[in-house]
Amino acid sequence: MAQIKNERRSMMARKPRAVAGERIAGSAIDRLRAFAADRSTVRDAAITAAGGLDSLWAEARTAEAGPVDVVDMFAGCGGMSAGFLAVNALVPAYRLAMAVDIDALAMRTYERNLGLKPSLLNLHDYAEDQSAIVREVNARRSSPNAPLVLIGCAPCQGFLFSS
Repeated sequence: MAQIKNERRSMMARKPRAVAGERIAGSAIDRLRAFAADRSTVRDAAITAAGGLDSLWAEARTAEAGPVDVVDMFAGCGGMSAGFLAVNALVPAYRLAMAVDIDALAMRTYERNLGLKPSLLNLHDYAEDQSAIVREVNARRSSPNAPLVLIGCAPCQGFLFSS
C-alpha cells in the first residue's frame, strides 16, 4: 500500500507536457488533457492501477470526481463502472452519471458498491424511439457539453437464458 501511494505521488508530481495551444492550469478537463498528453505518466498510472487496484479502491470511492460523465447501460453489479471509478484514485477523470439495468438484485449491489442508484429501465422499450432515453441521460449529466463515455457490457449468462 505504501509503495503504491509513493508511486502515485511521484507520478502526480511530474509536470505533464501541455497539449499544443492549451494551458495546464485551470479546469478539470484542462488538467485531465495535460495528464493524458504525457504518455509515460499514463503508462505508469495504468501499471500502478493494475498492480494495486485493491488498495486504490477505498481511495477511489471518496476521490474527487472528474469532468467526464460515464453512463453505464446494462450495468449489472457495476464491474465496468468500478473500473472507471477506480481511475479517480490516480487522477480525477470520471463521474458516474447514470447506470441502467433491469435486474433489481444487481442494481442493489451496484448502488451499495458504487454509491449511485441505477435506473430500472428495460432498454428494449426504447429500441424504436430513443428520444426518451436520450432525455433521461442528458438530465443526469453534469453539463450537456461535458465529455461523455457510454459503456455497456454484454448481458450476463443468466439473462441470456431467461429471455
